[in-house]
Amino acid sequence: MAKTRPTDKIKPLDKKRFTFPKTSEEMKRLSVLLEGEMKRWPEVRTGKMFGMVSIYRGDRIFAFLPATRGLEHANSIMIKRESPAKREGEKWEWLEVRSEADIAEALLRLDEAYCHVKA
Repeated sequence: MAKTRPTDKIKPLDKKRFTFPKTSEEMKRLSVLLEGEMKRWPEVRTGKMFGMVSIYRGDRIFAFLPATRGLEHANSIMIKRESPAKREGEKWEWLEVRSEADIAEALLRLDEAYCHVKA
């Protein structure tokens, strides 16, 4: 079983087929805030995929933010893990972002993923 960071907000992705629930207006707003901050980081670019915003450093993806759809949970972002994994589902974890109070932790985790994924 894959290890995760010791926090109750971070959970490993399930090995089943993903669902794409509709994102709330509040999560859309929080995603825009996170995206705006990350666009200020060097070498960051964004794209669209499956109703989500994909975040890249150079050509390497390191996060997904909900735009119109979430992944598994409507109030979560996906972050690439630091440790190498053999299977694709083990390379990602999701972090719930329910309010502006969670933005600082989300940016910290996104920054860790950004630093790990070198362009």
